[in-house]
Amino acid sequence: MASGSGIAFWEILNVHRSRLDSFPTCLDGLKHPALVLSCCLFLVLMPICFSTFSRAGSLKEDRIRTRVALKALVTVLVPTCSLWPSRYIGLASASRFHIDIPLEVIIKDTIDGVIEFRNPSNDLVDLIGSGRIVNRHIICISIGWKWWIKYFKWWMLAKVRIVHHTRDI
Repeated sequence: MASGSGIAFWEILNVHRSRLDSFPTCLDGLKHPALVLSCCLFLVLMPICFSTFSRAGSLKEDRIRTRVALKALVTVLVPTCSLWPSRYIGLASASRFHIDIPLEVIIKDTIDGVIEFRNPSNDLVDLIGSGRIVNRHIICISIGWKWWIKYFKWWMLAKVRIVHHTRDI
């Protein structure tokens, strides 16, 4: 089967070569099957090699960018063990210059003892406000919809209680 397919390939190649012979060209060297095959291999392998090397360079750049973001993050938060938790590595690698840490993650990890604040009295004010700027990185706490809804419910209940108490007076 393999030898039959090889013969068929060379027959097809010879047919195409005979068609090429009928057209006058200045590229007579391209009529040889070995040269045509090597050109085809070059055209197939070149994009593969280019994508492999460019991907390796981008992976190195991603690692450097993640490392720089974690250096900025360590000025505000400190992991209690020697390694950063994977969710913070993910947050750092996903960011360019803006690191958004979800409020529920900060609360859970602080209660569980996974992270600590380096200077809680100063850093929390900055994080909750406009964010803390460290080495061109803006680190801030993002408040999800769940927390906004909880706050709105609490605010509405407080308003109802205030209105209810003022009617009694």
